[in-house]
Amino acid sequence: MSRVQRGAWWILAVVAGCSGTVPPDAGTGAGMDGGMDAMDVVAPADVGMTDGRAPEAGLSISVEFVPTADTVVVGGGTEVATTDDCPPAEAVAAVEVQADAPPGNHTLVRFATRCDAVLLDWTSVQILPVDRVPATGARGTGPATGAVTTLECPTGSLVAGFQVWTGTDGRTLRALALRCVALSRAGRSVVVADPVQQPAVGDTAVGMQPAVDCGAGTVARGVVLRAGTTIDALGLRCGRPQVSP
Repeated sequence: MSRVQRGAWWILAVVAGCSGTVPPDAGTGAGMDGGMDAMDVVAPADVGMTDGRAPEAGLSISVEFVPTADTVVVGGGTEVATTDDCPPAEAVAAVEVQADAPPGNHTLVRFATRCDAVLLDWTSVQILPVDRVPATGARGTGPATGAVTTLECPTGSLVAGFQVWTGTDGRTLRALALRCVALSRAGRSVVVADPVQQPAVGDTAVGMQPAVDCGAGTVARGVVLRAGTTIDALGLRCGRPQVSP
């Protein structure tokens, strides 16, 4: 075989290997009690990159999250302390909350976390919904009469902070806003932008607490909360994105 023939054969092999298509999203669910509608998740292998090539084809690099200092915990009471860490190589991109609606007092009584995987493709950062913590249902046991609401960071962003509004006792949480950071790629590194606050959900009339953020260049890799009949405390477990070896 001549050098020209070998070159043509190699080009045809590469084109054939890069002709994969992206399967449809397999995520299904039904909200707080049986999965999620707004927070549907899919397996990483079910999601291709922006040019149609699959991550498993060796054209992407996974990102891990090295633990750093956690945030302070805002609120505090007697409910059960719970730590919900995302699985390895995933970080928080959204949360699902439910409140005690009028004639209740708007207190948050249900909480669930969505964890996304982060991959570097040839030119950008890909953030793919993968897991929900807990897998079904939610943290909290109070009378959830309000609508289930998903607070989600914009495309290409992860959670890195939050702000809450508390009741007159300074404990129970009555409203929540996420603070999100955009991710971009610089070579084999992930660049984390400054946090941008998203719209709040809940009763923001009184009890605003100072915003809480993970450190510069870090994101939330899990949450710390106290959950029982109400959600009365919240904090974040933080980590620095690092490209896998």
